[in-house]
Amino acid sequence: MGVVTGIFQYTNGSPVANAAYQWKLSSDAIEFSATSACVVPTIVNGYLDANGNMTSTFAFNDVLSTTAGVSTYYQLTVKALQGGQVWNESYYLTGTAANLNLIPPAGIPIIVTTPTTAITLQTNGVSNDIQSLENLVAGTNVSLNYAAGATTINATAGSSGFTFSTPGQGGFVGPGMTMDWFGKPGTIKKWPVADQIQVFQFNLQSNYVISRITAPTANVTNVAGALCGFSIWNATNTTKLLDSGPIVSSASATAAGFANFICNTVSAVTLTGGTYSLAITANNTVSQFIGLAQNDGGSPSSGVGVFNRNATRYGYAASTSSGAVFPSALGTITPFQYDTGIAGVTVTAVCLMAFFEP
Repeated sequence: MGVVTGIFQYTNGSPVANAAYQWKLSSDAIEFSATSACVVPTIVNGYLDANGNMTSTFAFNDVLSTTAGVSTYYQLTVKALQGGQVWNESYYLTGTAANLNLIPPAGIPIIVTTPTTAITLQTNGVSNDIQSLENLVAGTNVSLNYAAGATTINATAGSSGFTFSTPGQGGFVGPGMTMDWFGKPGTIKKWPVADQIQVFQFNLQSNYVISRITAPTANVTNVAGALCGFSIWNATNTTKLLDSGPIVSSASATAAGFANFICNTVSAVTLTGGTYSLAITANNTVSQFIGLAQNDGGSPSSGVGVFNRNATRYGYAASTSSGAVFPSALGTITPFQYDTGIAGVTVTAVCLMAFFEP
């Protein structure tokens, strides 16, 4: 709504005191606002005060639309107490306030009668609740610049990848190698302790949707019921996000070598860029797997000590598995002991190879 004010005087300077006035809208119109309404050509009545002052509130013309576009106007008439008409002018009012003493009378405006099609403002195919205004708002990495009736939209590339900022989660080794288990693929490994769960922190730079896990195994001694398993947990090892289920390590067709590439299919899980932990287990110490050794000798190298210096990234879980089935919680993670170069150090850390894919 707009507020109209004005002071009316006679030519001798005396006020048009207590005179009656009326504003009359020229035609029916629609007022577009938060709640649209049909506005009839109503008459707004009132009286000037003893000093000839007017204050009147109603919908201004710039918020009223017709089939001919914004073409309404108001006719203002003022009649003195004796009934004589002392003012009769037309106005096209805009904004939220109008001082008639600053607006010269315009006479009856020319009304365009060419029908136009109404514009419906929508966002993603849904009509906006406010149909009289469409305000563009700059989002992330977007700038808006308006000039001479045109709005220019500029977009800049956002930062790529995940931001690693939480202490104890993630890192890299110079020059730019991500903090993962540095392994030598193809090393034959046996699980050190049946049902033990070993945990290895790792980083993902991109998003992956995982539904298949493949593990190369070789049960060359034909151990019945030999199983292994892989699961992925959040960075704090408190929530299991993905579980391969038990992977069978049965005797291969040739019984010698890694002919078994067992693939388990699971419900698709989306892993976004960030820090995770890979948990591995096996239910026996006899069957053989392809492992990722920390060094050529196969035992954990001093690199493990570097990674575990400020947080436990690689270690053993307090909880154990049963039949290669992971528990609901890993419990406390105890860090691996690293190889100091002393001969005969027992191999305790075994990162088995598994391939995660869509």
